Parts: sequence; C-alpha cells; structure tokens
Amino acid sequence: MVCTDRCGIAAALRRHDAAAVTDGSPEQLAGAVLELLDDAELRDRRAAAGRVAVAAEFSLAAVADRLEEWYGFLGGAGDAGGAGAPLRAGGDRPPRARPSRRSVELVDQPGEEVGGLRGGVGLGA
Repeated sequence: MVCTDRCGIAAALRRHDAAAVTDGSPEQLAGAVLELLDDAELRDRRAAAGRVAVAAEFSLAAVADRLEEWYGFLGGAGDAGGAGAPLRAGGDRPPRARPSRRSVELVDQPGEEVGGLRGGVGLGA
C-alpha cells in the first residue's frame, strides 16, 4: 500500500509497516508504487502487515476497546460510577452501563439491532 502523510490512517499504517507513507508529491508517490511493483517480497510483507494493522487498529473489537477506554476516562478511572459521574441525591453515583464485547460483535451485522443499536452504521469489521 502507498498513502500520503495527510491520510487519516497514515500513522497506524506506518506503525505496522503496512504502507509507504509519502508526502504526496508525484515523485514520492511514483517512487513508492514503482518500488512495490519491483519487489514482490515487499508487496507480500506490506499486504500481511496491512491485514494485521486492520485487525489491530480498525476491527470492531479494537474500536470497541478504544471507546471503552475513552468512556472510562471520561467517567473516572474506568470503574462503575467513577469520579466523573454526576452525583445522585444522597451522594451516590449512578452505575455506568458497559456494553459487553458480545453485544458489539452482534451489531456488526447490517440491519441487526442489539440494545437499541442498529448494525451497519459505519463501524466495519
């Protein structure tokens, strides 16, 4: 794969050595494409690294894990009723709903609904 440094996934592809990340100039793009055309081993390595990058960075499970971390950060330290949760009368914090990985995987099917979420809304596997 060849991409530019302005591409939203360039950093992830670079981390996994899954792409030649260029500055977008015609010279760099052409050079990177020619290198892949000339080197079958490099093409195979990058293709395999690309599959690993997609699974590690962009799969439903990876996205769900990141969302859970972010929401945990917003709600406190990731514990139910963390420091960021609003207080109820009497000083109790409400429990935080935490979707299970299973419910996230079920929503992967377009048109399927789980817990009020309909699958096929932009999170691809």
